[in-house]
Amino acid sequence: INFIDSAQVYWPGGDVQTVFLNVDEYTSVTQGEIFTQVPSRSTEIMIYPNPTRGNLTIKSAQLSPQSRVRILSIDGKEAMSVRAGTMLEMSLTLPEDLAEGIYVLDIQNDGIKSKSLFALER
Repeated sequence: INFIDSAQVYWPGGDVQTVFLNVDEYTSVTQGEIFTQVPSRSTEIMIYPNPTRGNLTIKSAQLSPQSRVRILSIDGKEAMSVRAGTMLEMSLTLPEDLAEGIYVLDIQNDGIKSKSLFALER
């Protein structure tokens, strides 16, 4: 079993920042600022396998046909956005051109947001 306990952020200006991660926390990083960690709702989202090679199974009480599921890069750029289309569980195939790294799974439903981290390994 692999666990992610840190991530390196490579900023466009050339700076490199190491961020140490904690279980059940969502980390927000802004260049030139100290990072912050806030409690996530990761207990509401189950993602597997994690790390993944490109196919994810997502289980969450937040999933409904109206839910918006987004994949965000660690710097907040949207890499993918889909409607869940199902209740409670869905499968997701990540784009083949998506680079290895740490990503945020963001589920939005009726104004409620849930986020969790996962790693993509190619």
